[in-house]
Amino acid sequence: MRGRRSGIWGLLCIFLMAGLGIALHIYDMMSPGRVLTIYCWDSTFKDILAKYYPAYNPETEMLGDVEVHWVILPNDNSVYQRNLDKALFDNDKANSNDSVDMFLVEADCVRKYTDNDYVAMDIESLGIAEPELSGQFAYTWQLARDGNGHIRGITWQATPGVMIYRRDIAR
Repeated sequence: MRGRRSGIWGLLCIFLMAGLGIALHIYDMMSPGRVLTIYCWDSTFKDILAKYYPAYNPETEMLGDVEVHWVILPNDNSVYQRNLDKALFDNDKANSNDSVDMFLVEADCVRKYTDNDYVAMDIESLGIAEPELSGQFAYTWQLARDGNGHIRGITWQATPGVMIYRRDIAR
């Protein structure tokens, strides 16, 4: 059952989920010369990694001695989603340097990935304990729980909403 453990152990960052902390845990687990493949729909996460994570060199696209391969596809007309789904489906057949290690998805489709053992792993299997998420909005990690209560994704961004209205107009 090569697919579950070989290329998928880093495969979880769900719904705009990726947290710089998860990049550190995945990096620590990788052997030198390995390729870390990250799927995104724009360069936002890549830019944040370059700005705030000192071990990542954006010029060489290296995270220490691990090469980072960015697969950035547009989100228009579901291009990103379709390509990500195909890559995840083929992940068992891919060699470890071509497999999807980390990916971002929007909140609308989190469950599609968190409820699938072959796509998103429990964060504890990456060495991340739930108490480490105590500073995050609870809804972000509750959304990424599978049916058994295991957290299978970490957010790097949250955009809580608010409704403001004027009482005199609302009447």
